[in-house]
Amino acid sequence: MSANLQQSGEGDKTVYAPHSFSKASEELFISLFDRKTDNQPKERIVTWAGFCARMQEPYIRLQKDGSAFAPATFEPAHRLKGNVRAVSMLIFDIDEQIELAALCAKLHALECAFCVYSTHSHKRHTDKNPKAETRWRVCIPLAEPYAKEDSPSAFENFDLWQTVNSALELHADENAKDVSRLHYAPAKVCAEAEYEHAIEAGAFFDWRAFLASQPEKVTEQGFDKTNASEANDAAETSHYATHEERHAELCRRIEQRARKNERGVYEMKCPAHNGNGETSLVYFPDSGSVKCLRKANPCSYFDLLRAFGLPDERLPSREHAEAKDKAESDRNKPLRLVRLSDVEKREVDWLWQPFIAQGAFTIIEGEEGIGKSWLLCAVACAVAQGFGLPNGEPSEPANVLLLSAEDSLSFTLKPRLEAMNAPCERIIAVDELFTLDADGIFALNQRLPNTRRA
Repeated sequence: MSANLQQSGEGDKTVYAPHSFSKASEELFISLFDRKTDNQPKERIVTWAGFCARMQEPYIRLQKDGSAFAPATFEPAHRLKGNVRAVSMLIFDIDEQIELAALCAKLHALECAFCVYSTHSHKRHTDKNPKAETRWRVCIPLAEPYAKEDSPSAFENFDLWQTVNSALELHADENAKDVSRLHYAPAKVCAEAEYEHAIEAGAFFDWRAFLASQPEKVTEQGFDKTNASEANDAAETSHYATHEERHAELCRRIEQRARKNERGVYEMKCPAHNGNGETSLVYFPDSGSVKCLRKANPCSYFDLLRAFGLPDERLPSREHAEAKDKAESDRNKPLRLVRLSDVEKREVDWLWQPFIAQGAFTIIEGEEGIGKSWLLCAVACAVAQGFGLPNGEPSEPANVLLLSAEDSLSFTLKPRLEAMNAPCERIIAVDELFTLDADGIFALNQRLPNTRRA
């Protein structure tokens, strides 16, 4: 997105003043990230026109990763929810079947500017989209930043996001209300994949006027508890270290307020959508499952947590927390020391001296478009042919394993390799989602040929 950005301040740092953007302003602040694992925000000022222009030129990415943005300022400059000072846009991810025209019709009720674009899994069969339904991202620019300093509690829960989502009945993914969440730049899986977008001109969203026009929240009924028990519940909402601990508390609160039927299942009105049925919420003690049974748009698990006064942030599983504790314990172990006289000396086995050593990691780093993939294709071709690399001796032809996170096998890598006359029967690629963890390496070893020169 950097092509359309305007930098302010010194270097990559933006000078931030909470109310420096008027309602008529055409500028917004955002933070840029290189990929999903990047936690160091690069703050920029972007024009709304430039931001919308970027919607018309999607990247081609095989994997769901790459350039991303957050409509937020972080202080200190590290992507953590607690570090967000303000947001300049509302972002909604619509992960249900709805046509673009119908979605825009809902958004027109706000009478403000917005843009909508289809995301990477739009109309594609994936694990999270088995029916290949529409997938949209909605961006609404704010007339002034929604700042933490105005109302820390409302900002923490992102009340503005929830109010707009509810008022327009967008049924957006609850994860998108995380103020520190990354949102990928427009992308599609290949050139032929369908990409759709819409841009609505208008003034930026006057969220203060919008909130003032909304009716006050009505206290949700259906809870059979005293003020004292409400206070006790409220006091127990911030100490959960794992998802299992918090879920156990959710089940306990349901048991206190629900009735148990003859099958041993707890039933009650669902407080997340204000009842609408004496048995609209069920809890199965045997499996631990808690469900809202509303037929149309059932309440999410996070809706239920909030309705029962529990924190709705994502928590690690007990297994993950234990693994993290073990890793921390391992880090605190004394260093293993060894005398160099006891170390066996080994010669380096070079694939391409002095650049690439066999049995070691080599990183080829550089800006986009300078030819890193071309270089790796050339190395793969030389190894597969046995021609040898520059300043090196010819070798016996060998198989090559090629792992690519972005370049398409059919559109990019194979044409390049064929242009180099590479023996493609010796080049093996992984043609599915793959992770370089212990399970992924094990699966890879199980599938690779037994000999490197077969």
